[in-house]
This record gives sequence, C-alpha cells and structure tokens, in this order.
Amino acid sequence: MKKSEKIFKVLLYLSLVIVGAVVGIALGHYGTMPLAEEINLIDLATLVATVFLAVYVPAVLDRRLQTMRDRKNILEDRISDYQALLRRINMLVQGSSIISPENYLSIKNLLDISCNKLDTLVSLIKNSNLDNSLNRDIAQIKKINNEHSELLCIEQANDVKLEYSSQVREQEEALYNKLDEATSLLIFKINSVQ
Repeated sequence: MKKSEKIFKVLLYLSLVIVGAVVGIALGHYGTMPLAEEINLIDLATLVATVFLAVYVPAVLDRRLQTMRDRKNILEDRISDYQALLRRINMLVQGSSIISPENYLSIKNLLDISCNKLDTLVSLIKNSNLDNSLNRDIAQIKKINNEHSELLCIEQANDVKLEYSSQVREQEEALYNKLDEATSLLIFKINSVQ
C-alpha cells in the first residue's frame, strides 16, 4: 500500500472519530434522549449487525480492490519489460546498417525472449479475470509482433556481417512504433478495467 493511501485512510478514520465526538457532545449539551429501562434484543442484534457490517464490508472491498490493483501493476510491469526488449531490438537494428554476427544473434535472442514475454503476458491477462475486451488488442499485438520477428530473422552464415536494407530498417521502425503504441494503449485499457 502506498504511503499516500495510508495517510488518506488515517485522515479518514480520524475525521470520522472527530465527527462522532462532535455529534456526541452536541447531543449531550443540546438535547436529551430518553433512555429505556429495558434492553430490546432485536434492537441490540440490529446494532451489533450494523457495526459488524460497517467494519467488515469495507475491509473485504478494500482487499478486493488491492488485489485488482496488484494484478494491474504486475501486468503493467510485464508490458514495460516487453517494451524494453522491443526498444533494445530497435536500437540494434537502427544503430548501423551493417549488423555483426554477435549483434544479429542478440537480435534473434531478444526476439525469442520478446515472443516468450508476450505469451506470458497473454496468459496473465487471460487468468487475471479482467475484461474480455482486451482479446482484440492482444491479437493485434501478437500479429504485429510476428511480422516484426519475420522481418528481422534472416538466414545468414555465422561469419558474414548482415546488412539490413534501408527499406527493412524503415519497416522495422514502423512495426516498432505500432507495437509501442498498441502496448501503451493496452496499459491504459488495463487501468480503465474495473
């Protein structure tokens, strides 16, 4: 729980106690309430049930909201990790027109890792009990990711330097930008799900 949330809760409870005390003092000074000599069991049970529900229901709702926030934070972190991998691939491809065998292997490995991260992200979203409206966005991201991988994975000899044409580099930049936009929009949609 964040520090600001804790402070807000403390201030909320403190203000409720102060309001209760002020109302109690006001009733004591300005009004008199007749007190019954008998205790009605139904009224007592109603009072106990009301107090119990006033304490229990907000605690359960707060726990559920915290669980949903935690799930959304995990998904955001996974999307950020995926975006960071895409950024590294983009930097390697756009860095120079000639790619060394080591950098090409790095690109291939990063593409494999990004595909696995995307599969993990898809599983997490499906199992997080969030809105099913995200399925279309996920399908679009997977499609663009496959195009991105196919574009950059070219067969080459181990000791030959690879040269991506300017057209391939432009296509990669466009696909990277589409993936970045789609994943950023996915973060917004995840945060708007209630």
